Amino acid sequence: MLAFLACKDIESAWISAENRAVATLHPSGMIKLVFSPTDKKLLGAHIIGEQASELIHIASHVMLAGGPIDAFIDAVYNYPTLSDSYQYAAYDGLEKHAKWTEEQTKK
Repeated sequence: MLAFLACKDIESAWISAENRAVATLHPSGMIKLVFSPTDKKLLGAHIIGEQASELIHIASHVMLAGGPIDAFIDAVYNYPTLSDSYQYAAYDGLEKHAKWTEEQTKK
């Protein structure tokens, strides 16, 4: 478990930013993506909110395929849908990954 904690990066997107969440009157929730900073492989996901059971299968599919966090960026989601929140979380995570990579190269 210590190795897992040492090599993860966490990023989350608040579902309240999504137009679909506001339109369906369920404007609160969160998607948190856990991925390895070395290869960006998705290690886990947490979803909190009214429609969590409708969203978690997307992360499960990426994990079963051994996919990276980039898979959410490359995917095409209907708009407006709650699944689009994955892209926001992934973009935030990739921004943190870029900063982490830059720090590693300075060492």
